[in-house]
Amino acid sequence: MKPFSICFILLLNIVVSYAHDSSKAYFNITQNSENVIVNAEFPWTIRKALLDFKPALEKAKKTQVFKAAMFDYVASSFIITNKHGSPLNLLSISTAKSTGHSHQLDYIFTFEAGKISSVTNTLLFAINNNQLNYHSVQNNDEVTFVTSNEQPTYMLEQKTNNLWWLWLLVPLALLGALLYFLKKSNS
Repeated sequence: MKPFSICFILLLNIVVSYAHDSSKAYFNITQNSENVIVNAEFPWTIRKALLDFKPALEKAKKTQVFKAAMFDYVASSFIITNKHGSPLNLLSISTAKSTGHSHQLDYIFTFEAGKISSVTNTLLFAINNNQLNYHSVQNNDEVTFVTSNEQPTYMLEQKTNNLWWLWLLVPLALLGALLYFLKKSNS
């Protein structure tokens, strides 16, 4: 019975101590007519990234200082652009109730409204070269993608050239020139 108890305790310890991979973060992006909401799930390493971003936080005592630093960090590292290529303004960051492990931190980022064209996410990249940020964008369809050090930007909507009709002018101009020279040579 004793070996069974030892194995059970070891197995239980392994299951309980299992942690999320600290090189992965998850972002669920939804947009509506009023704003763009990002639900972010960070590993415990977000604190290290924040201290790396603003080393003065090491001596900070007030929560407001950390909140301001987190806002600046997200504003500089998580950029959503609209169809014109302009970044959407980050309006607020709030903590969310964690639905997962006790060592993860959940946040909600609120951006101004706009049609999402691209997402650049370099959060946690400075502290981990193998960082992978998983995204899910809820729009008419669900789009999923991963940003990494090698590919920090994902284009959701490619800019299209609305001047395609100009290409129709080239054959028309050639046809007009041909008809003009044919008419002139016959006269």
